[in-house]
Amino acid sequence: MRKIGVIVNLNAREYKLKKNNPYGIFEKIGGEYVLVRYTQSIDEVIEVAQEFKKEGINYIAPSGGDGTLHHVITAFMKVYNKKMPPVLILKSGTMNNVATSIHLNGDGNSILQRAVLALKKGNEYTLITRNTLKIENKYCFLFGNGLTADFLDTYYSIGKSYVKLIRLITSTIVDAFANSSSSLFKGFEGEIVCDSQAIEYTKVLGILAGSVETIGMGFYPLFRA
Repeated sequence: MRKIGVIVNLNAREYKLKKNNPYGIFEKIGGEYVLVRYTQSIDEVIEVAQEFKKEGINYIAPSGGDGTLHHVITAFMKVYNKKMPPVLILKSGTMNNVATSIHLNGDGNSILQRAVLALKKGNEYTLITRNTLKIENKYCFLFGNGLTADFLDTYYSIGKSYVKLIRLITSTIVDAFANSSSSLFKGFEGEIVCDSQAIEYTKVLGILAGSVETIGMGFYPLFRA
C-alpha cells in the first residue's frame, strides 16, 4: 500500500501565531494511508527523513510554507542521497509560492484529502517538475539577500495586510527616488559566485533568484523561471 509521510512544522505561522492545533487532524484525514510526524527543529526533520526512508514512504508531504518546504527538501536530500520521493505540498505557511506556481488549490487539509482519495482509488498522481537552487549546502526554490530580505523582514514586522503592504511599497519607492538612507537600501558587501564564476561586484543592493515565478503578494518578477 502506497503511503504519504506528513511532516508538520509546528513553527509554521498557521500553527504558531494563529494557535491552530494541528495534532490529530492529518491522522484523521489520512488514516492508514499516512504517517504523521511533528517537528520543531532541523535535527528533528532529519530524524523523520531517516524514519521515512526506513519505512519506505512513497510520498513526503511537508505542512507549512516555502520556508518549511526548503528545510524539508534539504534534510531529505541529505538522507536520501538526492533520490528523495515526490513531494506533496500541504499549504499552511506565510508564503506558499511554490504551491502557487503549480496551481495547487485548497488548503493543507483539502489537499491531503484529495491525495488520500486518489490512493484509495488506485489512481496515479500527476507529477510536476520544478528545479531547485542550491545555495551552499541548502536547497530552495527562492533566494534573496540585501533589499529583498530586508523588505520581507520589514513586511513581517509591521503585520500582514494589503493596506500595510501598499504603504510599505510606496514608502520604499519614495525612498529610492529620494536617495534615502533607509535601512532597506543598505545592501551588503561580499564575494558573489555563480556557476563557479566570481561576479565583479562586491557592493550589492540586493539579490533575488528563483525557479518559480512568484515571490508572493501578487508579484511575479521571475516570470521567466
